[in-house]
Amino acid sequence: MRGYYTNIVLPANLGTSGVWHITDAFLDLWQPRRGNVEVLDREELDEAERGGLIAPADARRARAEARRLMEAARKRSWPPRAVRRWPLDSVSSLRLRRDEPGRYFANLVSTRVIAYGLYMMGAVSLTSILFAAFTDALTVRGTAQLAWLATLGAEAALLLPFALGGRLPATEYARPSEAMHERTLLAAAAATGIAVLLLNRSELWRDLLIAVYGSLAFFLTVFGVSRAWFDRSFPLSATAGLLLCVIALLVLI
Repeated sequence: MRGYYTNIVLPANLGTSGVWHITDAFLDLWQPRRGNVEVLDREELDEAERGGLIAPADARRARAEARRLMEAARKRSWPPRAVRRWPLDSVSSLRLRRDEPGRYFANLVSTRVIAYGLYMMGAVSLTSILFAAFTDALTVRGTAQLAWLATLGAEAALLLPFALGGRLPATEYARPSEAMHERTLLAAAAATGIAVLLLNRSELWRDLLIAVYGSLAFFLTVFGVSRAWFDRSFPLSATAGLLLCVIALLVLI
């Protein structure tokens, strides 16, 4: 069963050596995804108080804190926002962030950039359809066309902070099941180059190839910077892929 588990403890004692000393107050709060919140281990606290394992004053503090948290849970103000911001379904993402921070943040940035592009495509399409239906903005220069372009610019400016800030659906955190890897991007760049050499008709695909290599170069740069910054390691695959993309772009341009 999934839910939020709160362990009630006495205030931590940092000590003089920098080591944290924490005393468990026995009581725990359990909030299942569906169902009522409840306090666990009441009997253990009673027994510990009778046996002198916890001072009566500390036992009273623990019970008072449990009541306070239960009331907060019923009002949906517990757990705190920092915890609720990461829903239970994001546990796998947290593991990726812990185990491979460079890959996690590279995918986070890449996902948000891609999402921004997709949202903008939808916004541009819908706005253009509406302007085309009621004005001549798409075919005749004038006030209507300026209004159309201004609307597109406003939509781009409005969506950008929401997408890059993770406020739009599918942009909150990187999902391991959808996560890219720089080796995959390197393989894509190499495969594209090999296909062009085998076909020997690159002039027919020049514009498309420039877009492909430009996109790959951007994402490889994101991976390279993230790997170097968060993992403190040289991003060999990302660097090799980026060099391949730069060479390809120089040849194509």
